[in-house]
Amino acid sequence: MKNFNKHLKDDGLAVLHFFYPVKFSDMWRSEHVYGDCKVIEETVVEEHDPLNQIIKRRTTYTIIKGGKKQIFKPQRAPLRYIMPQEIRCYLERTGFKVVEMFNGFDRNKKKEGELVVVGRKSR
Repeated sequence: MKNFNKHLKDDGLAVLHFFYPVKFSDMWRSEHVYGDCKVIEETVVEEHDPLNQIIKRRTTYTIIKGGKKQIFKPQRAPLRYIMPQEIRCYLERTGFKVVEMFNGFDRNKKKEGELVVVGRKSR
């Protein structure tokens, strides 16, 4: 945030976009086609560590490639999320005033999973 402050003019705006978990899903299924590979099942298991604000996601895809059914387990990085109070504190401590907070760039109040914050550099 200090670098944002250093490079913005007075009254300049910083728009920040964060992952923000509101609901956690244990499993969902979907069907997608990528070239010659068809995903027929997608299973997601999430582990939530609230103390460190981290979600670990394990995804398993059942795919059909070349006419054969296969299991694919890509590696996923843990996701660290930030709470609205936390980003507000970071902004204020680095010379910004929070102008607005949204649940996504479309400003949809019912949307979940995103946090968009607009901060204005103080003079």
